[in-house]
Amino acid sequence: MELKYSENELNIRCEAIESQILMQGNVPVLDGKSARSLLLAKPYAEIISVDVMRDRILMEGNLSIDAVCTTPSGEVFSFTSSAPFKHRIDIEASDRKLRGEADVSIQTLNIRPEGMSLSLEAALDVSVSLFDELPLSTLYSVEGIDDAEFDFKNLSISKKIKVGGGRLRLREITSTEGISAVFYTEGCAIVTGVRLDPGENEAVVSGTITASALCMDSTGQLSEQVRQVAFEESLPIAANAHEPLYAIARIESISLRPAAELISNGAVEALLCIDIFELKTESISLPVDFFSPGGNISAISRNITIQDPGMPIFSTQTIRETISLPEGMPEIEHPIYTQARPIVTLSESDSGITRIEGIFITRVIYRTETGMLYAFDEDVPFSISVNTPSCDCDMAAVPCVIAVIAPASATSVDITYTVELMLKPICEETIHVVTGISECECKDRPLGVLIYFAESGDTLFSIAKKLLVSTASLKAVNSSLPEVMQGGERIVVMI
Repeated sequence: MELKYSENELNIRCEAIESQILMQGNVPVLDGKSARSLLLAKPYAEIISVDVMRDRILMEGNLSIDAVCTTPSGEVFSFTSSAPFKHRIDIEASDRKLRGEADVSIQTLNIRPEGMSLSLEAALDVSVSLFDELPLSTLYSVEGIDDAEFDFKNLSISKKIKVGGGRLRLREITSTEGISAVFYTEGCAIVTGVRLDPGENEAVVSGTITASALCMDSTGQLSEQVRQVAFEESLPIAANAHEPLYAIARIESISLRPAAELISNGAVEALLCIDIFELKTESISLPVDFFSPGGNISAISRNITIQDPGMPIFSTQTIRETISLPEGMPEIEHPIYTQARPIVTLSESDSGITRIEGIFITRVIYRTETGMLYAFDEDVPFSISVNTPSCDCDMAAVPCVIAVIAPASATSVDITYTVELMLKPICEETIHVVTGISECECKDRPLGVLIYFAESGDTLFSIAKKLLVSTASLKAVNSSLPEVMQGGERIVVMI
């Protein structure tokens, strides 16, 4: 008896783990300045490495803070500081070779100025998916057993393959008249198209960058400035890459450069990291069941969960809200700047529509009639619906938000949230696969002619396995039977 196996490179998810990182400590204020009040604090969290060991997961990451503060004398200054973190998750011991992928999101953040440093308290939610690094080995043939019966399932599998990309340095001339200094800039980048460049090992990537900056004019007044820049650039890709392609852009740095003295034109400068992917689909056949009518052998099998990446869907949404001044704060003479950090609490798909709910953690800076600067926070709930007819999977929402402030009254402001949304399909299918065989006790079979009435969902294979006969013998006597029964079919079985 000889067993023959096949190996398939599949994205098999073994486990999904949720964990939380609690950070507490101080981050230094740069340039030796003392912070009296905090106007803005934009946090960024990233996982740098994920190391899966036999009984634990070790992660390293970084939490960066872009902050704008005032000194005791009222001077406005900005800086970027960071705090590294390490995290350990204990898992059940396993000798399997696993690969880990982790996403991190900031759930709560509390920052207080304390002179030469900022006191920091943060809660980071971490989602870790563990994948089998080795190919899936399945049994597809047993030589030496003439009546071996296999049931195979045909699957269409998509694979996400990185085929190119790189860093883009963009510089777009724009009007910066009246701006003497820029304290803080944030931005969103979205890719609107990717196409192959015929005859070249390149892809043309097009999209837009939106930059929002906290600026100061020559009189010392602060204001918000928003600029949008379109880009279309070529990036290298593999020679064997094929459409459809898609790209994901991440802003590594962005700034609005004010004009030089007596010159009205400045520039938006950005460094983008762009990854280009090909979505390759192939058909595979996996053994999902096995039996031998005349032998004393049975299948060794396991359940696997295959994660099938799909094409991301990009959408731009606009939401408008009016935010009231908290009770007890001085009235608004002029709104200056707003910043929003999105937290997604729900993402569900049904009938071609994906609904996303969450909160915009919104920071508002304003000036009073006496010229004093004040800031407050408000949690603004949001709900967005996106048409996703091409995908029946769950969707993970990754939003980026630019908020623009406008005056409303002495006790309220109007805010426009522009949400650049990327929806990543999460398609998973759990199936039973045959990985080997083992000996078992023989079952007694009645001899003669048997009439079997099929149940809904029965197949020729499942009936043959239940009655320990070959599928060929069922087909020989019942030539008009379908592969899958509706229920009630009369089947003659010769044993």
